[in-house]
Amino acid sequence: ADTIPSILAGDFAEVDRLTVCRQARLDVNATAPLDLASLAITSATVTVTCSAPGTNIVSDAVIVAGTAQLQHGSGSVNGLQIACRNLAVETGARINAAARGALAHPSATGRAGGSHGGIGTTWGFGSVTGPTYGDALRPMALGTGGTRDGFSSSRGGGRIQITADSILLNGSVTANGQNSPEYTGSGSGGSILIEAGTLSGSGSITANGGVPVNA
Repeated sequence: ADTIPSILAGDFAEVDRLTVCRQARLDVNATAPLDLASLAITSATVTVTCSAPGTNIVSDAVIVAGTAQLQHGSGSVNGLQIACRNLAVETGARINAAARGALAHPSATGRAGGSHGGIGTTWGFGSVTGPTYGDALRPMALGTGGTRDGFSSSRGGGRIQITADSILLNGSVTANGQNSPEYTGSGSGGSILIEAGTLSGSGSITANGGVPVNA
């Protein structure tokens, strides 16, 4: 796959329509929203990291197709915030914030799963997970990672916020926490907030916590 060097959103000042395809990887580091007439990603990966709060992708139309992934940078507190008229996520494509959230909460010790809306699971005597937090009605926080002997063993899920007139979802929107080796702490699920005039399709929306897997 071709990797396009990391670029700034300002480099798109004269760009009206952006298409990324053919297994390319595009990293966008932004201090202001990426404002386009259309954004089309086909079997490629686009990562947007925006330091400014609020919406970081504004477009009339966003299309995520093939095996494409649209995601935000790991640990980016602003997550991926999209405002558009029409969004289409086709079968096999993903808007992805899985394992792109925060590391373990500073108060977590021992071997503990990350907390978010619910408390994380602990393994072994003396293990303590972090506190619960967030708003179930307007989820906008990153999930937190788990610990292994006091060190982060995983990341939580990230943050996705979508505002659109119309969404056709046959692929997936995910902010799952990261899995971890058995008897260590997995990450908590992140946040997905979708506000749409119409939502259709046979895709999936998940923000599940990670699970321990055999090392």
